[in-house]
Amino acid sequence: LFDVNRRSNGPGGRNQGVEIQASRTLFGGFGVNANYTYSDANIKGGGQVPGNSKHSLNVSGYYEDDLLSARLSYNYRSAFFITVDRAAPLNQEATESLDASASINLTENIALTADAINLTNEKIVQFSGTPDRPRGVYDNGRQFYLGARFRFWG
Repeated sequence: LFDVNRRSNGPGGRNQGVEIQASRTLFGGFGVNANYTYSDANIKGGGQVPGNSKHSLNVSGYYEDDLLSARLSYNYRSAFFITVDRAAPLNQEATESLDASASINLTENIALTADAINLTNEKIVQFSGTPDRPRGVYDNGRQFYLGARFRFWG
């Protein structure tokens, strides 16, 4: 005997919540963007909606002028249910990251870019049912990218 589990359309459900967003230029090219989402989602008859986090937050501070564009962003997502795997629930712990990007316009048609992802070196942790039963730890590390943009016309 064996169990087979596969994705299928469910009985429907309900998702209710609120999203708050603000974007504000502060002074001299500095500004901030922020949003928060609360999502209460359930499957009809009980159960969790895969991929739904109750809380998510994004906050970015930025500076922009004709020469320079720079941004520092913090992202948070609360724990969530992923799927049923091997007849057990697969969940993911809350995640957060700090990312940065910058671009310098050398000329009207040429810009240098730099991006840094996961500056705080956070790991993604997935678990089966409860956090004391880990299923996977993904250590993607910090990532850095350098680039250039060229505009040939227009």
